[in-house]
Amino acid sequence: MADEEIVAVTEYVEDMMAFHKRTEIACNIPSYYHVGRAVLIDEVVESHNDIGFFPETLYRTVDLIDRFLAVQELDQYELELVGMSALFIAAKYEEIRDHSSKMYQLSETAYSVKQVVEMEWIILDTLKFDLWHPTPYVFMKSFLKVAQSNKKVEHMSFFIL
Repeated sequence: MADEEIVAVTEYVEDMMAFHKRTEIACNIPSYYHVGRAVLIDEVVESHNDIGFFPETLYRTVDLIDRFLAVQELDQYELELVGMSALFIAAKYEEIRDHSSKMYQLSETAYSVKQVVEMEWIILDTLKFDLWHPTPYVFMKSFLKVAQSNKKVEHMSFFIL
């Protein structure tokens, strides 16, 4: 058996996708969003790119923001803080490398470290520390692998997603 096959563990793919689908259905969020959500997501994408995070971190961040906004009412000032704090939480969950110095440099112009940490706690408490939900990234990555797509198709798919 080749090393690639050992890492892929293909016999579990169907079970894993079934689990992702069940979990996705169980954690649907309401379709209403905060008025400033689009601007917030643009800012999060820019920060995500400036720091150089993995794509998974961006999808996890948007998931955290959406789930939090579905149950919490905020003003515009707090909304930006939620975006930054959700990005920090997602980075701690998804990233391998420590980017904390870059992250705090990015946030220190608008918020103190204390404010970011307090908002992280509020988000985590509101979401009952339930950080894992399948994001669109999980499904797209699986589909692209099955489709044996090239890099151009992969980049376009994630751009549209």
